[in-house]
Amino acid sequence: MNANDSQSNTPRNGETIIPIPECFRSRSRLFLSIDLIGSTALKQGRIIKECRTGWRDPMLEFYHSFQHLFAQKWCLANTILNNLGRHDLDPPKLWKAAGDELIYSQLMLDSYQVCLAVRAWIEAAKFFRNDLRNKFPSLDVKMTAWTASFPVINTEIVLESDPNKVLSKNGTIRSNVLTSMFNKLNDYYSKQNPEKINAFLDFIGPSMDIGFRLCGLSSQRQMPISVELAFILSSVQKNSKNNLDNLDDFSEPKLRYTGKKRTERCS
Repeated sequence: MNANDSQSNTPRNGETIIPIPECFRSRSRLFLSIDLIGSTALKQGRIIKECRTGWRDPMLEFYHSFQHLFAQKWCLANTILNNLGRHDLDPPKLWKAAGDELIYSQLMLDSYQVCLAVRAWIEAAKFFRNDLRNKFPSLDVKMTAWTASFPVINTEIVLESDPNKVLSKNGTIRSNVLTSMFNKLNDYYSKQNPEKINAFLDFIGPSMDIGFRLCGLSSQRQMPISVELAFILSSVQKNSKNNLDNLDDFSEPKLRYTGKKRTERCS
């Protein structure tokens, strides 16, 4: 930033400064994924001895128990962050449930927040995995994490859940797509919008494609993460001797580089 940039928002000669719409403000998000391994064989009846009551019990336990465990771990992480002076952080929230996969999203406001969110995610998965293996030895979980920045590299879009609202709001969508999408995104971020809860915020872009490719590389032994997230975690671990070391509730994740992996490009 130069001296002229610092004065760019100062009104001159009666000029009116128009604030930047909230939907255009720069923001980054953390994405956390956990997937149930072996669920397809379970639902197709190939695992009978472990689940005589049917496939619903372990599936419902996955959705309920893991979310409960992660909520507990995040509360502990949030307490630590508050003690470090980080307050009013939005908790990680469920973005979508895709089959047997849960994906959470959280606004990234602080590197320590990101680090503890990842640690809480891993700890919750450890507790859930131990309980799952005792009940259903053939089932397991795998995890992935990545980050994405908006709106420059990636894009946020708002989807309507009610078809009637789609018709009423998007009558001219073919002639002005960008304006329509901007208006819906602006309405979503407006706290005065009473219909906000009926809209669904989705994310598209290169970073999201990379994240889903990473999900395809995950296994019960490895949790792939994006390069950006690896940089954040390594930076916090390097500079947190007095803040995050020796935590009883959150073990430090081990970061490793396992080499290059070619993936097919999405068409």
